[in-house]
Amino acid sequence: MITSAIALIGCTCSVICFAKWQRTKHMLVATQQLLQTTEQTTDFLFYCELFPKQRYKYLSKGFYTFFGEECAKRHIEAPVETYLQCIHPDDMPLVMRKLEGTADYSKPFFIRFRTQQGTYRWFEEYATPTFHKGRLVALKGIYRDVHERILLQKRLEHKVMHDPLTSAKNRTFFEEQLSELNGEPQLSCGIIICDLDDLKTINDTEGHKSGDQYIQQSARLLLKIIGAHGHVCRIGGDEFAIVCKNLTRDQLQQYIQKIESAIIVHNEQTAQQISMSIGYSYTTCSYGIVEDVFKQADEAMYVQKARRKRKV
Repeated sequence: MITSAIALIGCTCSVICFAKWQRTKHMLVATQQLLQTTEQTTDFLFYCELFPKQRYKYLSKGFYTFFGEECAKRHIEAPVETYLQCIHPDDMPLVMRKLEGTADYSKPFFIRFRTQQGTYRWFEEYATPTFHKGRLVALKGIYRDVHERILLQKRLEHKVMHDPLTSAKNRTFFEEQLSELNGEPQLSCGIIICDLDDLKTINDTEGHKSGDQYIQQSARLLLKIIGAHGHVCRIGGDEFAIVCKNLTRDQLQQYIQKIESAIIVHNEQTAQQISMSIGYSYTTCSYGIVEDVFKQADEAMYVQKARRKRKV
C-alpha cells in the first residue's frame, strides 16, 4: 500500500515536472522567435537602467543597424547623454518628461531620431517604466519605425486643414481654432476679417483664372505679413480670417497697419491691384465669447466695405 502511494506520488511529480519543463520550453521558443523577428526589422528593443548607474542591459540588432556601430558604442558608454543628442529638438520636452518619470507611459511616444545621414525619422515608442521608492530607475520597451506612416498622416492632415488654391488654412481649421479658443480661460485673441473687393467683377470681365490669381496674390501677402504670429484662413470665396492668440490690442492693430502698407506697396509695383475691406475685433479673454468676437470682426469689415463704396 505504502509502496503504491510512493509510486503514485513519484509519477505525479514527474508529470508536474514534465509539464513545467514543457511550459518553460514553449516560453523560451516564443522568446527566441520574438527576438529573431526583432533582429530582422528596423524596430529595436531596449532595456536601460537609469539608477544607480546608467547602462543598457539589452539592445536588439535593429539599434545598431539604425544608429551605426560608432554611435551605438557611444550610446553604451553614455546612454542618456548620447540618447539626448540624437533626439529632434522639438521632441525634447516630451523626452525629458519620460526620463524624469512624469510622462504618461500608458500611451505611445512619437519621437524623431537623427539618422546616420543627419536627417530625422519618426519612431513610435512603447516604454514600460520601473520605479523604486517613487524614483524612475529603469525603462524598457520597443521602438517602431513609423516614418512613412507619420508623413502620410501629415500630408492627409494638410489636405484636410488647408485651402488647395492658396495654401492658407481652410474654414475647417478656422472653426477648430474658434472652438479651442472658446475653451481657453486665460488667453487673449484677435480676429481680423479681410474681404477682397471686386472679385466678382474680375471673374466676370477677365475670367476665373484671373480671379484665382487675385485670390492667390492676396493670400501670399497676408501669409507673408502674419507669418508664425497667427493663422491665415480662407473661410469663403473672397474672404480670409486671421486668428492671432496671446497678444495685445496694439499688436493686432499693428498687423492691420502692416497689411494696409503692404497692399499700397504691392499696388505700386504690380499691374494687378489688390483691394480688401478689413475689420477686426479683440478680447483679453476668449473664454465662451469667441463667436461674438468673430461676429464683431465681420460686422466691422462690412462697415469698412460700405464706407469704401460710398467714397467711390
